[in-house]
Amino acid sequence: MYSIIPELSLIIVIGAVLAYLFSKFKQPVIIAYIITGFIIGPAVFGLVHNYEDIQALSELGIALLLYTVGAELSIDKIKHIKKSILLVTIVEVLGTFAIGLLASHFILGLNWLISIFIGVIASLSSTAVVMKHMSDQNLINTIKSRVMLGILLVQDLITMLFLPFLLESSSGFSVLSIPIELGKLLIIIVVALAINYFYTDILKQSFKNKDLLFIISLASCFAFIGLSALMNFSIIIGAFIGGLILTNYPFKLELVEQIDETKSFFAMLFFVALGMQITSLSSIDWWLFLLLFILTLIIKPIIIFIGALFSGYDHSLSFYVSSGLFQVSEFALVLVQFGTLNNIFNESMSTTLILFISLSLMFTPYILSQNKSIEKLFNPLNNHISKLFLKNKKNELDNTDEKEFSNHIVLFGLGRMGSGVLEGLLKSKLVKAEDIVVIDDDPEEILTAMKLNVYAICGQADSKEVLDKLKLNDARAVIVTIPYYDVNCAILEYVNPKKVPVFMRAYYVQEAVDYYKKGIKYVVVPQVMAANELLKNIYAELNNEKQSTIFNDMLVNIMKRYSKEETFNRKHHRYASE
Repeated sequence: MYSIIPELSLIIVIGAVLAYLFSKFKQPVIIAYIITGFIIGPAVFGLVHNYEDIQALSELGIALLLYTVGAELSIDKIKHIKKSILLVTIVEVLGTFAIGLLASHFILGLNWLISIFIGVIASLSSTAVVMKHMSDQNLINTIKSRVMLGILLVQDLITMLFLPFLLESSSGFSVLSIPIELGKLLIIIVVALAINYFYTDILKQSFKNKDLLFIISLASCFAFIGLSALMNFSIIIGAFIGGLILTNYPFKLELVEQIDETKSFFAMLFFVALGMQITSLSSIDWWLFLLLFILTLIIKPIIIFIGALFSGYDHSLSFYVSSGLFQVSEFALVLVQFGTLNNIFNESMSTTLILFISLSLMFTPYILSQNKSIEKLFNPLNNHISKLFLKNKKNELDNTDEKEFSNHIVLFGLGRMGSGVLEGLLKSKLVKAEDIVVIDDDPEEILTAMKLNVYAICGQADSKEVLDKLKLNDARAVIVTIPYYDVNCAILEYVNPKKVPVFMRAYYVQEAVDYYKKGIKYVVVPQVMAANELLKNIYAELNNEKQSTIFNDMLVNIMKRYSKEETFNRKHHRYASE
């Protein structure tokens, strides 16, 4: 009889060490946990004997994970997803699923149930890994990030809608069982809505006692897990529905925060248990591996690329989004685990799927970081696809073809600052609308600008084709509201600041200093200006102008020091590899 305590201790210690090492190399810690399971499992050292107990604990981990996913799923975010992105995602998911389903069944000879799982697994991308990379590279508020997040949110929504039917039983997919499963689902939803009436008051009364709040929060999740288990329904779906009910709760964030650490521990056990399922690398099904490679690295990116082009995004942004979403979601590991436990997948399939999903997650940061270089390799193909599918689309988002630019105002960027500048220029009547040309990579912003009768181009600001067309040295003024240093430097290569007044936005003081060295006379750092204005008003209210000047100088020095500490060439650039 083996005690589970030494084995749990071993899992936690090895998992923590590997997670620390992986985080140092900016790799997903999920991979560290899977490798932990592989090392201590039967494939290498065989140190774990209480596999069933570990497996039971790991199921709680994934239930807690889905509970928080449901709670964090923002209905408001889904409402604001553009219709074009919604359509792109639906086409991508259905297209990848259909091709994966048919190829698995007719080419690999797998049964229909396994083929359904393969199709679903290939169609999903990882929200956590992609958004973590975008955040690390300071790209979270860019158009790229918004498009990718929109696609990922719709993928998650589609998955959750169809997951109950996919996980309905271990005996296979049966049309006759759908009414029964729908009935179980309805019972859980009714119970959740009933709880909703008095749960808010309980949370309010528990708020001042952290220990009580923690237990109440955990109980809310286990209530749905227990109810699902009693009805022989998937505890994963039960937990997700329970979390989904919390979406509009006023205390949602605090509740999720209470469960978060517990979730992280049990989720680690889940991924370790997955790694333990890899019994031998020699059992890999290379034909299945090849199919997954084709589905995720060729078919899925091409569908997203063409869809993004049809939505009006230029081929550079479309390529970034499509290549950045090639990976398979960590949520697919949940499907692999379910399929393995219910004898849907054999040992070879399970090992192949876990290995492929892990590799796809591992390589995602590198693909995104080196995206610009990879795009250059595929430029001929990208241009051919763009011409083939978008013969008339380009004219809808570029009304400058017949315009001969001279003595014009060029405005780069239509974010909050750029839109404000455009509105101010038009209201001032210092310049006519037909003498303004704006550049942005968001099709909807461009279409809005065109309604104001200005000239507009939808594209990347650092595109040679765009910059050649604008004739910046013949402009009356060039206004750049884009905060990315590398993009702005590319623009400056096409304009002589001594001949044309250039107004530039900088994100950091160090960048502003560099722009001044390049001959730019007008540079604005919004964060510094906002802080300065705030301090001026504070000390004006306190009647201490001298103190205001001292703090103003101190603020500038702090920002200079901060910008130097943040490794200027790596942190501030849009393309970290450059």
